[in-house]
Amino acid sequence: MTSAAPNESEQERAQAARLYDLFRGADHRHGLYRVLRVVDGKAEIKDENGNGPADVKGPPTVALWEMHLTSNIWQLGVSPVRADGMCRWGVLDIDDKGVDFEDVVAQVAAQSLPVVVCRSKSGRGGHCYLFAADWVPQADMNAALRATAARLPFKKIDIFPPADGPGNWVCMPYGEGEKTNRYAAKTGGLAMTVAEFLVVAENARQSPMVIAALTRPPMPESVVANSEGSDRAARKLAAFVIEIAEAQEGGRAKLLYGRAKDMGRMIGAGWIVEEAVFDALLDASLRARLPYGEAVDHVRNGIKDGKREPPDASSDDSDLYPVIDKLVVLTGGVVPEWRLTLRSRGEITLPVREVVHFYTFNLRCSEKLHRRFHQIKAARWDEMIDAALRYAEYEAVEDDERHTAIMMEQLRGFLWDRHAGENEEGKIDEVVLHKPVHVPTENRIYFLLEDFEAFLRRGNSRFKNETRENLGRFITAAVGKGNYKRTTKSVASNPGANVRYVTRSAVPSVGTSSLPLPPIEPEPV
Repeated sequence: MTSAAPNESEQERAQAARLYDLFRGADHRHGLYRVLRVVDGKAEIKDENGNGPADVKGPPTVALWEMHLTSNIWQLGVSPVRADGMCRWGVLDIDDKGVDFEDVVAQVAAQSLPVVVCRSKSGRGGHCYLFAADWVPQADMNAALRATAARLPFKKIDIFPPADGPGNWVCMPYGEGEKTNRYAAKTGGLAMTVAEFLVVAENARQSPMVIAALTRPPMPESVVANSEGSDRAARKLAAFVIEIAEAQEGGRAKLLYGRAKDMGRMIGAGWIVEEAVFDALLDASLRARLPYGEAVDHVRNGIKDGKREPPDASSDDSDLYPVIDKLVVLTGGVVPEWRLTLRSRGEITLPVREVVHFYTFNLRCSEKLHRRFHQIKAARWDEMIDAALRYAEYEAVEDDERHTAIMMEQLRGFLWDRHAGENEEGKIDEVVLHKPVHVPTENRIYFLLEDFEAFLRRGNSRFKNETRENLGRFITAAVGKGNYKRTTKSVASNPGANVRYVTRSAVPSVGTSSLPLPPIEPEPV
């Protein structure tokens, strides 16, 4: 016995429920569009008084979606943004003059973009929907859509949702169901049915991780010619991206064109591929809030004009900003550390807290690499670190490279390999002579912390720039809790001097022994 096929109303209700779930968004209000007439080839959605969609309280329910699928008058509008600023979908509205729906479908297919293209009300351009498998912040969805728009060759692209704020309604596709002219396209441009659209759109949902990855700017790819030129071009591009992204209003367009022209010269020399330059500069210009169409024109024109001129071989000021080629997270140390490979500058290993603060990072680069960079805004530095962390490698610190092992070696060198101070009846007065004083009866070695700091600074120690607070943590980790203390002792004329001590048995000497005195020849008679 076979079950009866669902009737038309049951199918519409099931489809309405799936559309409701697919386009979940604002749950406290929705819009109702009334389609009245066609003017100049475009469907007007204003009423007789020129008003737009009605703003109605309450969520866009399954019943409203059923009305949307069956009505030729009322159409449903949904905002992607939930009241808490989260969303599960967004859309690029492409409305270029002279751009057909088929053009948009072909470009999306050529770029393999993870969006579903639906025909717009006017039939010009199209709506590219990006669906998420879970709720993501609207700023993340907006950034993913902007990065997607940057890969399409169209000038006029509106993006929903905005980076913040509630944004506008979006008139939903498939109004009036199968009779609609606002359908999604199959390969070749044929219309999908509602059922086909639902399957494609549900399968096109991207994880939040993929949504975030869409915002990742393409890594510049160096090519052919010569390695020196390729390296220079990559460093130039990295510096220009920072400069453009941080540019303020007034002169942004001129700067963008000029930098695109500079890179065009190097593209013409075969040092770097044009696609990488175009994507990186366009992404930077969108971060600087330049209009999309204007930015595209300036980048294209700059590259085109620059390709006609050879690069200036005498000028190379491209390494004004750091470029992180690789980041390795070192695990197992007392203090979390990262090892960064900086393009053309080598490697530097620093505590995480010093990397994330650009001023301190710049200071350490000056000390260790003898290279100082131009200042970067904190937000931009954070973005660069986040991008490097996405590709980070993890490496366990070897036992003999751990901070505890290194600190123990330093302590032994300071406490045992130096001339020790004399102690008489437990007195440690000779610590003021910069000597560690051993008191075997107390199983302690007393010293002044400033003397140990001076000892570290004179060598090539990893701890030479550490604060006193951190030095104390490292010493404690090396000798064990309870074996390193600060105390007050009577030293010379100071009855309450602050000194440190470590337990003598916690820092055993290694192979120390007294050397025999050389033989003394008897005096001749």
